[in-house]
Amino acid sequence: MLWICVCICVILTAKAQDITTIRDQNNNLAKQIEVQSMRVDCKVASRFAHTVMTTKAFNTANASQEVFFEVDLPKTAFITNFSIEIEGRIDVSEVKGKREGQAPV
Repeated sequence: MLWICVCICVILTAKAQDITTIRDQNNNLAKQIEVQSMRVDCKVASRFAHTVMTTKAFNTANASQEVFFEVDLPKTAFITNFSIEIEGRIDVSEVKGKREGQAPV
């Protein structure tokens, strides 16, 4: 009975690790991107909420990796700025309209 429990725990642990790993374009295992901190600041004035979300992540690999960043927004919300800092260089994105910014289905 103990042997069965150990086997089940090992299988579940392996599946959980597989879920949390990051894969590259060729579906090979990539090294983990470590999220070091996440901060959300929100100020509400005149029915508008100005929210700044700051996330710091660390790439433990020896090479650059592509990562995906997703945020769920309410239907009436919109993004006015998206900036990313990589090794001290700040890149500011071009904010487009909702129809232009949607991914093709």
